[in-house]
Formats: sequence, C-alpha cells, structure tokens
Amino acid sequence: MKLGKNYLLPAVLLLGMFSLGIPLAFAASFTTFDVPGFEGRTTPLGINARGQIVGMVGSHGFLLDHGIFTLIDVPGASETQARGINDRSQIVGLYFDGQSGGPGRHGFLLDHGTFTTIDMPGSTTGLFDGINDKGQIVGSFSRGIFLLDHGRFTNVPTLIDAFAINARGEIVGDAVEGGSGVLDNGAFTIIDVPGSLANTTRALRINNRGQIVGFYFSDTHHGFLFDQGRFTTIDAPGAVATELTGINDAGHIVGIVDDARGQHGFIVIP
Repeated sequence: MKLGKNYLLPAVLLLGMFSLGIPLAFAASFTTFDVPGFEGRTTPLGINARGQIVGMVGSHGFLLDHGIFTLIDVPGASETQARGINDRSQIVGLYFDGQSGGPGRHGFLLDHGTFTTIDMPGSTTGLFDGINDKGQIVGSFSRGIFLLDHGRFTNVPTLIDAFAINARGEIVGDAVEGGSGVLDNGAFTIIDVPGSLANTTRALRINNRGQIVGFYFSDTHHGFLFDQGRFTTIDAPGAVATELTGINDAGHIVGIVDDARGQHGFIVIP
C-alpha cells in the first residue's frame, strides 16, 4: 500500500433528526468528515462490520479506520479509487495506469497490504465495485457485468451496472431492461421510492440482512434506506443533496452530503 499520511478524524458529532419519509420515524446520530487536506472533496463508498470506511478523494483512494485516515494508491497509478470493502478488510476498486479517466483502467484487490491487479480476459477496461465476505466480487468490464468467484468470471446479463454483493449472493445494480434494484437467484426486483421522479431511484449497497441504501431524485438528491419493504428518506441536516453509499450489518450507514462548502462524507448510526 502506498501511503500518503495517516490522519486523525476530528471528534465532531452532531445529533439530530433526519428529514424523514413515510412511514418510519428515524432518530440517529450524524457525523460529517473530510479527509484532511481534501476538505470538500471526500467521497465515501463503503463500510464494513468493523466500521472501516473506504472511498476516494482527489486522485487517491482512502481508508478510514477508527479515526485514522490512510491514502490508498496502487503503485504507478495515476488515480486510485477504493470502492468496496468486506468484513475481512479486503478492498476492491479501480485504478488508471495512464491519464486519469483515459484508457488503462483496471480492477484491483487490496488484501492486507498486497495489491493484485485483476483484468477480465478480452476486456480493455474494468473496475470492481463490491466484494462480499466469501470473496466474491462484482464489477463492470468492456464486455459487460461479471461476478468473479475465486478466479472464475461469470457473466451477469441482467445488469448494466453492479454495485454490491452480499454474503447471500444478492446483487444490487441497474437492470438492462431499466430500473434499479436487487438481483436474487436470477430474479430482478425493481426498487422505486414512492414520490420520486421516474427512473431516478439508484440502489447502491446491500448488507447481509438485505437492507439496501441509495438515493433518489425529487427536488434534489435524497438518500433512502429500504428495509423489509419499507422506505425511509434520510437527508443530512443542512444538505443541498444527500446520497447513501454504504451500509453494514449493524445498520451503520455512510454517505455523501453536498452543502455550501462542497462534498463531504458522513456516518449515520441509528
């Protein structure tokens, strides 16, 4: 792991009530954070049962582990994004070996300090978004959406995007036929927040309990939690827009909040 610096997370805890959707009341603690030196540019993308958070900031990936930030850079990469983490602290994502955003995009696995580049045979570009506790990884490649299971790639033709997979093998993503939702044993269920504009609900993460988080659009972006058929809208206090990007089995949620100062990460503890 190429390190920038380790940073301590300031102990700033804001308590409050979220802007709530029907039908649940939802009181929680809310903590905002920024990677020091990158204020207003922090994008968290996943959280595991240990409370470790991964994401991206600037051209770097990052890990937030019990108040300490560590920058993650694949050696020789022009840009690294840490996009998913499981309960074994294995991290997946993407990196560019040339100009950021250009050709040369690869998936990677970071397993306790060791980087492994993983390219699907025959694909010119790739990325990994999610990894479960069994080590199964979902990702997007130039040849389509695939599940990587202990070295074997399997096509997932139902989806045009796959963002996360849980230990039960349920995958959240966007369907070829339209809509966002969850794929379970070949059956795709669309998730659509009531009152949202058409085709604006995005399911982004799922935990081992089947709870799903993401965002939808009405007047702006709002975060949502989908739990046993019930939706809860979660808006960060003072936010211009809110997106939920990760949830662990304890129900702890990470997300992105846009406000007048830029884009920040936040943690929600119900």
